Amino acid sequence: MLMLALTSGCATSTILGRPPEKNLAGINTGASRGMVLAELGAPAYTKEINGEKQDIFSFDKGVNGGEKFIRGLLHLVADFLTVFLWEIIAWPAERIAAGPNTKIEITYDKSENVKTVNYQPGSYSSGNLSCESIRATSTEKQYDAFCRLSREFVGSCMESMTSGQRAALNGHVLATKGEASYSSFTFTISTKLEKAEKDFLYWYVSNFTNLKPI
Repeated sequence: MLMLALTSGCATSTILGRPPEKNLAGINTGASRGMVLAELGAPAYTKEINGEKQDIFSFDKGVNGGEKFIRGLLHLVADFLTVFLWEIIAWPAERIAAGPNTKIEITYDKSENVKTVNYQPGSYSSGNLSCESIRATSTEKQYDAFCRLSREFVGSCMESMTSGQRAALNGHVLATKGEASYSSFTFTISTKLEKAEKDFLYWYVSNFTNLKPI
C-alpha cells in the first residue's frame, strides 16, 4: 500500500514534485532583468512600452521543504485511514495548487533594470466580486457565488485558493449536491436542482474532482 500511495498521480507525489519555493525577496527596483529571469524563468509574455520592456510571469511559487514533508505525510496518513478515498478530494486539490498560482508584472528601464514590480497572486475580478472577497466567505457562499460566475473566473479563483479551501468546497459539493459512488468513481447530480446549477456541477465535478458526473 505504501508503494501505491507514492505512485504518480496521488496527492503525496504531487506535493513532493512541486519546485522549491522561489526567492522573490531580491526582485526589487534596480535588480537586473537577467537576475529576474534566472529566478523566475522565461516570462509568459513580454511587450515593449515606449522603449521599455515589460515581462508578465505566471508560475507555481513553489513549496519549502518542511511544508512538503508535512503535507505529504498528512496525505499518506489520510490515505491509509480512508483506504485511499482521501485521494478523491486531495489529489485534485493538490493538482490545482501546483498550477500557476502567482502572477507578477515587471517593467524595466531602458538599461533593463527593474523599474516596477506588480504582484498579482489570484487577483482576478468579475464585476463587484473578486477572488479575494470570495475566499474570505464561507464554503456555502463560495459555492453560491461560483454558480453565478463564468467558468474562466471560477477556474482562476480555484487556482488562488488554499488546498484546505478547495478540499472544503469539494466536500460541500459532494455531500450536498448529489450522491458520490466511490466504487464506480461517479457523482450523480441531484435531480432537484435547476438546470443552470446542474450544468455548473457537471463542469465543476469534471474539472476539480476525480469523479465522473452523471
